[in-house]
Amino acid sequence: MIPGSFSIVDARDVALAHIAAARHGRRGERYLAAGRHMTMRELMPVLGRMAGVKTPARQIPLPFLYTLAAVQEIYARLTGRPILLSMATLRLLVREQDRTRFDHRKSEQELGLSFRALELTIADTVAWYRDHGGFEKGSLL
Repeated sequence: MIPGSFSIVDARDVALAHIAAARHGRRGERYLAAGRHMTMRELMPVLGRMAGVKTPARQIPLPFLYTLAAVQEIYARLTGRPILLSMATLRLLVREQDRTRFDHRKSEQELGLSFRALELTIADTVAWYRDHGGFEKGSLL
C-alpha cells in the first residue's frame, strides 16, 4: 500500500455542488465539494469489502517506492508507455499526506449540499467499472 490521504467525494456530488454554487452561491465566495477524509490504510479495506476483493494490508517502505518510481520512469522513457507511479506523484503523496483535510460545512450550510456516503460512491463506482469492462470480478485491476 502506498502512503497518502484523500478527501473522497463522489463526482456526482461535485457536479451538483457546481450547479448549486452557480445558482445560490454568493459572488466572490468559494465553496468546497470535499468529502470524507481517509488515508489509504483506511480506504483500502472499505474498497476491498465493497468490491469483493482482497486488498493490500501492508505499507510499502518509502525507499522501495522511490526505487520503483525511478525504475518506472526509466522504463517509460525507453518504451514510451505509461507508468503507475512517478517520482513526482510519490513526492506529492508523501508531502501532502494528511494535508487534504477540507471542511465542506460552508457548502452544506449556504448551498444546501449533502454528500453521498462513501460506501454508496464506492459501490456505484465498482458497478460502473464492472459494467464497462474496467475489471473483472475478484480483481481491482
